[in-house]
Amino acid sequence: MAQHDAGRDDALTPSALLQYCVTWGSPSARAYVLSALARDGWALELLEPQWAGDAQVVAAAVSSAGGALALASPALRRDRGIVAAAVRSDPFALQHADAALRRDAALVLDAVRRDGAALALAAPELLRDRAFMLSVIASDASAAAAADGGLLAEPGFAAAAVAANPAAAPFFTDAGPGSAFPSLARAAPRRGGAGAEER
Repeated sequence: MAQHDAGRDDALTPSALLQYCVTWGSPSARAYVLSALARDGWALELLEPQWAGDAQVVAAAVSSAGGALALASPALRRDRGIVAAAVRSDPFALQHADAALRRDAALVLDAVRRDGAALALAAPELLRDRAFMLSVIASDASAAAAADGGLLAEPGFAAAAVAANPAAAPFFTDAGPGSAFPSLARAAPRRGGAGAEER
């Protein structure tokens, strides 16, 4: 493909822009690539494979389109900084991260705080981690439903979860007869004062 030597052309879409600058290793090409990816990270798929292993290039791509992490080299999908940038752009980019980073409590918590549904992408062992799950429940009560069964049966966990987020109480008190948490219906804080009707 021909090398485009003019200055930045904002009239071109990222895809059109990259038609002129896919030559690996060219300094002028790099400037065009970074400009294009800052506008559309998915344009990374138009480039030669070598670009997918370039940390600066991939960081630009995932910062504008977190899902573009899927196009990054395996090494960069193991790079915490790259994955963190992707998660900030799109919490569900976590699905493209290396398995080890899906066990990173702080990284997964960041994704979940941005969208609670991202908890489904966490490594199973995190769902058994008391501190992690309490942190998640504090920001999203519905996360209690995803907690590991062993953790739910752990003495004091339910009370700690409700203390972290009173809205989590129904996930424990509605467990029915034989529930491990029968006292929570009385212990959970009520909204609207002592005279509020129970739901």
